[in-house]
Amino acid sequence: YTQPNEALERGEIDANAFQHKPYLDNQIKTQGYHIVPVGYTGVWPIGLYSKKHGKVADLPEGAVIGLPNDPSNEGRALHVLEHEG
Repeated sequence: YTQPNEALERGEIDANAFQHKPYLDNQIKTQGYHIVPVGYTGVWPIGLYSKKHGKVADLPEGAVIGLPNDPSNEGRALHVLEHEG
C-alpha cells in the first residue's frame, strides 16, 4: 500500500485514490509525506478470503491468518475476525 503515496510524494503521479483518511493520517505521521486529501471516495468492506475453506467455521484451530500491517486496516481486520467468531 505504500507505493501510491511514495509516488505522489516524489511527484511521479498527480493524485491517488486507494486509502481511507485514518490510513493517510498515519502515513503522513510516520513517513513525513507532504500530501493532503482533496476529495473523498467510498470505503469498501474488508473481507476474509481463502483458497481452501468455504466459510469461517471450516478454518481449523490454529489456522494462520494474514492481516494488514498498518494500524488502521489491522484494526478493521481484527474487527471482522471478532465479528465472524
